[in-house]
Amino acid sequence: MTRSLALLATLPTLIAATDCSARLATVQIGSDDQCSSGNLHHWPLYEDASDCHGWTLFDNDGKSHENSAAGMRCNDDGTFSFTQFAGNLVCDGDGVDTTRVRVNPGDGADKTITFECKPDIPTSLHFILYSACGSEKGQPASTQPDTDIYLNGDLCDESPPATEASSTLTQTLCSDCSKSTLCDESENSIVYSIQNSSCYNPQALFPDDKGDVWGENDIMDECDDRRLVRTFYSSTDGSCTNSTDSYKLEYDTCLGPFGPTYPWGVFNCD
Repeated sequence: MTRSLALLATLPTLIAATDCSARLATVQIGSDDQCSSGNLHHWPLYEDASDCHGWTLFDNDGKSHENSAAGMRCNDDGTFSFTQFAGNLVCDGDGVDTTRVRVNPGDGADKTITFECKPDIPTSLHFILYSACGSEKGQPASTQPDTDIYLNGDLCDESPPATEASSTLTQTLCSDCSKSTLCDESENSIVYSIQNSSCYNPQALFPDDKGDVWGENDIMDECDDRRLVRTFYSSTDGSCTNSTDSYKLEYDTCLGPFGPTYPWGVFNCD
């Protein structure tokens, strides 16, 4: 028995990687002040501001660096902020408060994003915002080869960094809805197609809406096997910052009221 235990102790230990999935802020890292031909760093936006995002990377000279950050967040003005710690993967020591990106929304539904390339840490690298802050969900990752990602010192899963929406939400609003036919026989109805698990501002996504159906705040819809989870945010720039309300809505069921023109709604994810 003693010999068997000794042999068992020599076998390699298999440790499951940590699920670090979260909403993401994707930043492009480049080797020049134009941020050209750079790699992508998918930063996690953890709900707990104390959670530590760690990563290894190689600079332009091939030297490996350990870095970590906490307090990652999308701000109401569109900027992306965090506190960065150099030389370790567990957010130890004196951090540097950094606001990484600048997002300038235009007026009304014609919102445009202006990107600004800035020096990174280390300063031999540069960064630029690659996608709207918090618009994707998935595992934090880097497309730079031989980069490992950590959460509170634990190695993260190597799943694809940003999950594409696997389904589309269909929201049908109508004036008359019944249990047997739903909105199919209603004289007045309107159908909206919405990407699953993607932050959106309804005024930008549906600019022809006159305010009867949609409000001005950002929304994220997430489909599961049985129901839709719709979360509302205080932000209005498509960043889904600061959640305010969340509702679980059953599929293929008459729900309401939604408004005077279309009081009933039916949801389904394909």
